[in-house]
Formats: sequence, C-alpha cells, structure tokens
Amino acid sequence: MKTALVISLLLLGAVIGHDYWYSQEQNLPFAFTDFGWMIQTYTPSVETELKNYLSPEDLSTYIAPLFETETITIAAGISALLLLFGLLKFIFSEKSENSFFNRFRRNQAKQEKFHHNNLKKRGSIEYKRK
Repeated sequence: MKTALVISLLLLGAVIGHDYWYSQEQNLPFAFTDFGWMIQTYTPSVETELKNYLSPEDLSTYIAPLFETETITIAAGISALLLLFGLLKFIFSEKSENSFFNRFRRNQAKQEKFHHNNLKKRGSIEYKRK
C-alpha cells in the first residue's frame, strides 16, 4: 500500500511539476498539457509507430480521444488503479493463507523451510556408568 501511494504521488507530482515548469519556461499562464502534445514533443516515434501499426479507424476511435485527454487526468487514473490494487492487496493478503496477494508480501517467511522451529525438545539423557 505504501509503495502504491508513493508511486501515485510521484507520478502526479511529476506531471504537475512538468506543466508548471513548461508554463514558466514559455512565459505562459499555467495550464495542463494534453497527453498527445507530450507524446508528439518528447517521443514522436511512438506516434509514428502507432500510425503504422493501427488502422485509421482504430486511431480515431481509441487513440485520438486518449491523446486529447489532459495528462493529469491520465496520471490520476493510473494512480487510482495503483491505489485500488494496493488497497485490495492490503485487505486480502491478511485474510487468506493461500492467496494471490500473498505472493507479493516481502516479509513472508515460510515455516516449512525452517525445520528447527518445529523440533520438539527431548527429555534429559541419562548415561549409564560402567
């Protein structure tokens, strides 16, 4: 849960920080940038690969609305999904021993590997003298 929260805050902070920096650099009033503008500015090869890979119908149906969306909205959606997954992991990892979410626990020590925890103490040994 902590990791999802930290990643979400870093992602949102990076997007807002970039938009603030860009508005100060260009002497413009503060405004949120569109995701498509960020792709065209910083990674134009992604846009050309999408145009080569997808049909024009798919581009207009799926990619164009995504590119017109503000970057902060996309970052908030990704952050919400991360927080939801972190919350589900936090809730369900405590309930079940054999759960999907238990695979991601850091400090989970399997008791089967450590046999010395299961050993029973013996009574004292008496030796016979000859």
